[in-house]
Amino acid sequence: MLLSEKIRSVEDLPDYTGVQHEALALSPQGPKLNWRMAQHNGFSLYCEEYYSRIRFHEVQHGDTVFLGLVLPNGEPVRFQGTLYEDPFLVFWQGQKPTEYDYVAEAGTQIYLLEVPWLQVEKRGWATFKAPIRLSRSDALNAYARCIEKWLCRKQTTAGATDTWMLNDILENLENLAGDFLYCAEPQMAAEKAGHSQWKTVVAAEEYFSENPAGTKLTVQELCRELGVSRRALFLAFEKQLGVGPSKFQSIVQLHRLRSLLLESTYEKGVVSKLIGEAGFSHLGRTSVAYRQFFGETPIETAWRSKNG
Repeated sequence: MLLSEKIRSVEDLPDYTGVQHEALALSPQGPKLNWRMAQHNGFSLYCEEYYSRIRFHEVQHGDTVFLGLVLPNGEPVRFQGTLYEDPFLVFWQGQKPTEYDYVAEAGTQIYLLEVPWLQVEKRGWATFKAPIRLSRSDALNAYARCIEKWLCRKQTTAGATDTWMLNDILENLENLAGDFLYCAEPQMAAEKAGHSQWKTVVAAEEYFSENPAGTKLTVQELCRELGVSRRALFLAFEKQLGVGPSKFQSIVQLHRLRSLLLESTYEKGVVSKLIGEAGFSHLGRTSVAYRQFFGETPIETAWRSKNG
């Protein structure tokens, strides 16, 4: 089975087995990515190509292991507060809840293989702390080519032809696992300034989420609450997310408004009420900003929610 889809809304992002994630689009045009998946004998392959910046908070759990290859293009990938400019392989282990906080930049490609834990044990794969960065680009590229070769097929079956393709992918993974043990470079250390900036951004987002509805924090108030200077606050947001704190707060509020609209029962006056609950004060300007971000008006979202 081969699925292919163009994602245009955060609500349309694919769900992996045993994964819970919250996504926040950091682009005025909203999320834009292509997503493909193929399944075969319990294994699942994924490919995500990002065309806009998206921030994820992901909780991985369950009886599945994910092996993924991240290929940045242009801007570095920001993963757990660490900047990566080169391709690297990551290992998600799902036996116990593990949290990841990262930003996928525009131009990034992520290839992911979902493997049942029993297969991981059978193959003797070791466990590692993610992310792990490899310097052998040939091995990484071979892995990417294998997955692309699989995903480019119009359909997958249980025939012998597909079996060798899957074995080819698993063989590449085992080779890469050996590199982890013997040839992998140490994990790239995050610069102190970058890590501090990331903590500032995360703290600000938490404060935005906890902020009482109907009020919008000024930059001065946010600086006071976080204990940072105005310059440090703007520098942290520009370096880590590419947007200023006020713009980011508006994005958080827009997503909050969308969630309220999707959860509400449509009736007269409910849209203006929810716009106020989300922290906005001007109905007209909010409607314009909402449409620019999500491609539809708040009323259209509420009406669509009503009609399923």
